[in-house]
Amino acid sequence: PAEYIETNKLETAIEESGKSIKQLSNVIDVVQQNQNKATKLFTESQTIKQNLDTVLKTDTSVVDDATSQWHEALSNSVFESESDFKSVQLDETSAKLLKSELSAFEKNYQHAQGALEVQQKALKDKDKPDVAALQVELEKTLLEKEGLEEEFKQFDNQLSHLCKAQKTLKNYAKRLEEQEKIYQVIGTLSDVANGVTGNKISLQRFVLGVLLDDVLIVASQRLKVMSKGRYLLIRKENRAKGNKASGLELEVEDSYTGKVRAVSTLSGGESFMASLSLALGLSDVVQAYAGGIRLDTLFIDEGFGSLDADSLELAIRTLIDLRDTGRMVGIISHVSELKEQINLRLDVKSGKCGSYVQMVN
Repeated sequence: PAEYIETNKLETAIEESGKSIKQLSNVIDVVQQNQNKATKLFTESQTIKQNLDTVLKTDTSVVDDATSQWHEALSNSVFESESDFKSVQLDETSAKLLKSELSAFEKNYQHAQGALEVQQKALKDKDKPDVAALQVELEKTLLEKEGLEEEFKQFDNQLSHLCKAQKTLKNYAKRLEEQEKIYQVIGTLSDVANGVTGNKISLQRFVLGVLLDDVLIVASQRLKVMSKGRYLLIRKENRAKGNKASGLELEVEDSYTGKVRAVSTLSGGESFMASLSLALGLSDVVQAYAGGIRLDTLFIDEGFGSLDADSLELAIRTLIDLRDTGRMVGIISHVSELKEQINLRLDVKSGKCGSYVQMVN
């Protein structure tokens, strides 16, 4: 051909063709080997198939015989159908467990049977005991045993508690000894601060007593005016009787008798004036201590009915003076004499439809 006129191109084509021929020869060899193997495998498979066909034929015959026997056995059994038979079948685990239990039962039965034969031989020439009497004796003995065991437990628990208590007491005694050494200083200081010793005035009561003195100074000024110069309030400094705490009790100084007596000896009207004086004095001291805080409103509930005419006039005058300083004073009372002294009030009146409020100015 024209494309192979040149020698080099022809030689190249020949070389390439030779390579292709060689590759194809190698492929032919491989295919030939594979074909030989496949032929051999096919022959072996044919032999195996023939053998399996023979086995299958034999097994089919066996299955048919077994099926026939199964149906015959099922028809002769207590089961009405195959589903009834399968419903009572056990799984492998349950069957093994049942078989194990059955084996254990047979073993125990044989053991018990042997023991029974031994006992029967041993009791062959023996007289039969009175079982009822022995049972009563046994129950009596068991009751005594239980009683003794219970008594032993009680004594044992008591002993355990006593030993534990003894150990605890020893530990407490040791700790108490250590604490007593510490308490000699701290305890004494605590007793004094809590008002246990001395005049029974605690640190709190001492501080409150100082504040109460300031209140009593202001309150006495008002009480002196309301009582026409007769009474002054003072703080009792003597120790109280018994275990009662001291330091905050009040007494009244009577200028008519020149003696100091308990506030409980005041009459109802005098007690009201003293209480009013204390309330006003406390209000003034709180304002002084608070620094800028004012108590502008004061309400007084009853108490005026226990005052005589002069004491009532002095009490009202004190309240009016207090009002003139800028405070609002509210009085809750049923005393009719107050109506003449109060310009602005709320009267609670009763009517057919119930109580009502009327503003009076």
